[in-house]
Amino acid sequence: MEPRAFLLELWNAAVGAVSVGDNFVRCLPPPSSGRIVVVGAGKAAAAMAVTVARHYGPSIGGVVVTRQGHGLRSGETSGAIRIIEARHPIPDDGALEAGRAVLQAVSGLTESDLVLCLLSGGGSALLEVPLPGIAFADIQAINRALLASGAAIGEVNCVRKHLSAIKGGRL
Repeated sequence: MEPRAFLLELWNAAVGAVSVGDNFVRCLPPPSSGRIVVVGAGKAAAAMAVTVARHYGPSIGGVVVTRQGHGLRSGETSGAIRIIEARHPIPDDGALEAGRAVLQAVSGLTESDLVLCLLSGGGSALLEVPLPGIAFADIQAINRALLASGAAIGEVNCVRKHLSAIKGGRL
């Protein structure tokens, strides 16, 4: 086999192994007797939502946020799962809208409801609700300063969770 063809085959196998598809579907739980609510954030959130909607059918709903330009492709549908696009890495109004929509989507749940939380890379910047007393503009400024300082992503996320009403286990 030609080296180029071999490398292309390896590349395609690697991408296929981590793509949303059959491997992802095998990990999904069986439907519940109640509602199925999907929430999520990250660059792969829209692709995961499409797969989940196809798997469970029209009985599900919810909201996910993804990076601008990573939403639905032509011909794709997420059913009743709303897809919001937001900027990355500094949270914008889309991240704020998504944070509020996710909190609304998980309100009023019962023990018979199933919540699927679809998270992928970039989610911490794409989903935001400030804690009471903290201005959204301050969160944006702090994020800019942290990124400009060269802080590692773990350090950035540590600060983010202390400013957020949705991060750090608050969802």
